[in-house]
Amino acid sequence: MDTDHRHVDKYLHGRPPHVRDLIEGLREVVLSVAPKAVERLVWRELSYEKPPGGAVKRGICQIGVRDGEVRLGFVHGAFLPDPAGMLRGAAKHKRYVPIRSLEDVRSPALRELIEASWRFEPGEGVT
Repeated sequence: MDTDHRHVDKYLHGRPPHVRDLIEGLREVVLSVAPKAVERLVWRELSYEKPPGGAVKRGICQIGVRDGEVRLGFVHGAFLPDPAGMLRGAAKHKRYVPIRSLEDVRSPALRELIEASWRFEPGEGVT
């Protein structure tokens, strides 16, 4: 994992405490599933990529905030199994999960989505 935390400090700066708590909780989960992921600030979000990286081709997920709502985004979300029906969005490929509480962060179904994204290789199941 990238060890330079300045980008994280920059991303968290000025955010309300509950938003920071959700983001930090998500970071812990993502990095526990994908400890070798590269963490960078891309498109005003914390982006997690498989090394050698690339926010799209090798992307695992992104932590973003839209209109005060914390979201865990998946560039290839349309191709991930989602038996709990957590994914939202209508973009061609990208989906997200709204994160409203630490219970959402700790959800086994959310962890399963992150694991599926870690295993996903572009081209699998793409038509």
